[in-house]
Amino acid sequence: GSIHIVWKGSVEVTHASQRPARPSSRPDNRGAMSPATPDRRLGVLLRGSCFGALPTKSVLPCSAVSASSVCEVLSLSAENLAMLPEAVQRGLREQTEQVTARRG
Repeated sequence: GSIHIVWKGSVEVTHASQRPARPSSRPDNRGAMSPATPDRRLGVLLRGSCFGALPTKSVLPCSAVSASSVCEVLSLSAENLAMLPEAVQRGLREQTEQVTARRG
């Protein structure tokens, strides 16, 4: 899978809550509609942190969004990752797996 590295700023990671096939909505105290189940915040990744979609047996649907006014994320596709030396690939995968394990 692809790997992403936070270069500047920060990124918030959330876990998609279990939702029914047709999510229901309910009005909040201002009358606006909001999702029935909010996403659970897993944490904020700072500069130098990496995250990504790794081919693992467990599926953890999550989202990553900018958590700062300035945010820059470098992305390595699976194809580009394969061009890096094996030791670098392994290190990036291990670090990403550690972050995923802590956040899960």
